[in-house]
Amino acid sequence: FEDPKGQIWIITTSMGLFCFDPLQRSIRSFFQNNNTLVAGCVGPTGDVLIATLSELFRFDERSGTFGSTLIGQKLGPKSLIRTIFPDKNGHLWVTTSEDGVFRMGPANITQFTNHQRRRNQWSM
Repeated sequence: FEDPKGQIWIITTSMGLFCFDPLQRSIRSFFQNNNTLVAGCVGPTGDVLIATLSELFRFDERSGTFGSTLIGQKLGPKSLIRTIFPDKNGHLWVTTSEDGVFRMGPANITQFTNHQRRRNQWSM
């Protein structure tokens, strides 16, 4: 996928994540030899987001590193992140294998499950 700066982010199945900057003609690598990367996207605020099977990470431009969003703390022991995607209303949606769907907003995380129509909400 391409970020707002025109950088191309490439997720691999066994070698991690690569970022190609066409202006600098450079390639940076992240999560080397990680085979748990499942999805990536540009979030509602223009941030680069990468999901592994168990956590969601946000890229920090200043430090050039990825930091955890701590959504992994909300997942059950058998649950896996499947995919992530932003919507036009400023939310990021995270789908899981066991814990339903999470909607991340600027101030909170809401969980939607099919367990008796349960809905959980946490402040950030």
